[in-house]
Amino acid sequence: MQIRILLIFVLASLFVSSCSTQKDIVVARYGDYVIPMDEFKDAYGKSVGGFDNAKVDSFDNYKNFLDLYVNYKMKLRDAEVRNFDNDIDLINEYNDYKNNVGESYLIEKNVVAPGLKKLYELRKNEVRASHILISIKNQSEDEAYNKAKSIIAEINNGASFDSLANVYSDDTYTKANGGDVFYLVAGSILPDLEDAIYSLEVGDISPEPVKTRFGFHIIKLTEKIKFRPTITASHILATVRDSNNAVDFEKSLDKIKDIKTKLENGEDFGELAKNYSDDKGSAVNGGSLGPFQRRTMVRPFDEAAFKLNIGEVSDIVKTDYGYHIIKVTDEQKYPSFNEDRENLLKLYKQIRYPIDLSNYINSLKDQFNYMLNTGFIDYLDEINDTVKFDSFYFNTQLHKSVGDSTIFKYDNQKVTFDSLVSYVLSDKQFTGKLINKSSVIPAVDKLSEKHMIIKKVSVLDDEDPEFSKLMSDYKNGLYIFKIQEEEIWNKINLDSARVYDYYKQNSDKYFVPDRVDYSEIFINDSVKAFAIFKVIQSGGNFEQIAENENDRPALKSKKGRVGIVNADLNSISKKAFELNEPGKVYGPYEYPGGGWAIIKLNEKYPAGPKPFEECKAEVMSDFQEVESKRLEEEYLNKLNSLYNPIKNYDELKNVFDRAENINN
Repeated sequence: MQIRILLIFVLASLFVSSCSTQKDIVVARYGDYVIPMDEFKDAYGKSVGGFDNAKVDSFDNYKNFLDLYVNYKMKLRDAEVRNFDNDIDLINEYNDYKNNVGESYLIEKNVVAPGLKKLYELRKNEVRASHILISIKNQSEDEAYNKAKSIIAEINNGASFDSLANVYSDDTYTKANGGDVFYLVAGSILPDLEDAIYSLEVGDISPEPVKTRFGFHIIKLTEKIKFRPTITASHILATVRDSNNAVDFEKSLDKIKDIKTKLENGEDFGELAKNYSDDKGSAVNGGSLGPFQRRTMVRPFDEAAFKLNIGEVSDIVKTDYGYHIIKVTDEQKYPSFNEDRENLLKLYKQIRYPIDLSNYINSLKDQFNYMLNTGFIDYLDEINDTVKFDSFYFNTQLHKSVGDSTIFKYDNQKVTFDSLVSYVLSDKQFTGKLINKSSVIPAVDKLSEKHMIIKKVSVLDDEDPEFSKLMSDYKNGLYIFKIQEEEIWNKINLDSARVYDYYKQNSDKYFVPDRVDYSEIFINDSVKAFAIFKVIQSGGNFEQIAENENDRPALKSKKGRVGIVNADLNSISKKAFELNEPGKVYGPYEYPGGGWAIIKLNEKYPAGPKPFEECKAEVMSDFQEVESKRLEEEYLNKLNSLYNPIKNYDELKNVFDRAENINN
């Protein structure tokens, strides 16, 4: 099926027709139909990769393309005459393809593409935020929400955010730091928090509590700066340890101050790192830590390093490891969208995509007047406590009593409960689960999503010219494929006698060069090779020796047999072909790359015609090609007689002189 679809698209893409309304210049006529100049330009431009390529092409190429394009248009007209539009098989194949492609097209265009663009723009800046979390773990959502609202009111009345975070926040990791969650960048945050944080101005508090699965958050944006994907930095670490192997911060500080003085006096950072840094792993490289991302290092180090520009050196920075002096030596610039697309897609699919897809499906539900029968779902909860989502459902009383009940509807189309069960039977997420509210609602979500997509695809031709054009091209390719099947491919008779006659008439095409069948014993050591050769000359069995002594495993396993190869394949095959008769042995022959070969001729095959059985597949392929061309010519002659095409080649001489855009 995949090969068939590919062929259809190849046939369609060769001649992508235009929907232009400009018909002032006609480049060809066939029967009662015309090909306007703009249609030709559009089709030709697409076939060669755009207007720039088209306008530097030759007049002969324009003429050749017009010949092919007229043939294409006559075939499409013939498909119309044959009533392909009403062919059930073609209609079904077209609709199946349309639904499959339409789903991908819709989601890519309306969900993924805008989602990636938004993520890319947001990630140009990283943000620093603080939050107060009111957990829903030990209280109801209403209680948590009201508590969060009251805290927002206190902040708006002048209370300190940091103090309230320390008192009320259920995030034990950040509350002691006033709720500071450090630096974040879009694509690494829960979507609801991301939306809230990036919507704020620096210093602002979220006007409403933000709900996540952890509870309700009150957010304060404290900083927004340019995002640096990575920086490259070096450091000098002073870690002086006491007798208990603990860091002596006082002595460590004295040491780093001495190093800082040397830096200020002009000594080289890298040399000082090599001579004095207590981070021996980086010291040998002049203190280089290589490139790293935000939040990779401990926070004080991270914060100091990312504030530095390239070439800048920090003041003394204290961490749990001791004292550091940091120098930034390079940074990764924010990539272009195309450079970062793969990374963006990975981030987007992990976090944001499910929410954006759900929002899009909900918008389709609004568009198509979707209604869920919640009363029926509640009723299921009441009447069933035994029946599960499995094939036995259709033998139960539940099926008989509610199977044809509507579970949801849209645009006057009703979907029954039986349809839902049939749909989920192939989904391991649901099979075997008890039919109740908790299992039915997610099942309905899945099925309704599928229905919404199919419904949207069904009207997409009228709403989206790009999609309409895509499907028109596919339909044309489908029709051309069927025409080729009926007029050419299905008419080719691969009768054995006809194929053999073709072989006899063209035997000079199936010619083989000199070939040789030989065996080889390969030995690395020359002394051993000559000794083995003497054994063979004295009557030793070549195959047995090859199996036991070969230094090449591949030859050893085949008792030295190389098989039939072209005589001029390599120096060994040439030597084998020079032997007079089968059974003759030559050697030892020194390989140019080392090692020694003892060669035995099994058979020589002088150049000449290939036997039919040996080249039968090749002959059949050639015969098929010749027959295809003959039948194609017969079919086109019939179309030419019917439509009497007239081609105005002179109109093509200046076809691409005007600087006009062609849709690519």
